[in-house]
Amino acid sequence: MLTSLFKIEDEFHDLQDRLVLWRRLLVRQWGFQRRVLFLLVSIQKKLDETGRHLEPAESPFHLKQCADQIDFMELEAQLKDETNRRAVIAQLQNIGGADPKDAVRKILKRMMSNQLMASMNLKGKDSKSAFDSTLLFAVLKEAVIKRHDVMETDILMVTASCLKNAPDRSGGGGRHK
Repeated sequence: MLTSLFKIEDEFHDLQDRLVLWRRLLVRQWGFQRRVLFLLVSIQKKLDETGRHLEPAESPFHLKQCADQIDFMELEAQLKDETNRRAVIAQLQNIGGADPKDAVRKILKRMMSNQLMASMNLKGKDSKSAFDSTLLFAVLKEAVIKRHDVMETDILMVTASCLKNAPDRSGGGGRHK
């Protein structure tokens, strides 16, 4: 009887030790989870700040995507001001891209909706607006040339391709026959 009582007491102490170990493990795991969540939140804040670096608060001009021709005409009017034009060029350079082709695509996507791009082509043929004669195109060229060592004809070709394929992308409205 006494031996069985000692066995029970040993098992009880063993269970208590296990419980202490489990508590320590849970506390460590909870600490790890808190640390991971903290790091995720700080990464998200850094990503948000990165986006803001493209448009400094003191900048005279803030980029926004043009959804339609009215927005585009307003942007064109704002680009007539040299200060705004310089600010936009600096901001577009920061959008970056792996190569000139990628930079042109990113800038067009950032500045114009697919619906607006679908209503334009480079030369203004087939009842579409001409993009090559706009101030935005001049600003785009200058930003890409400053960021990458590229010729203007390469920018023209990539821009033409982006505008040509805009109706096929989401929000582009599709092809009209």
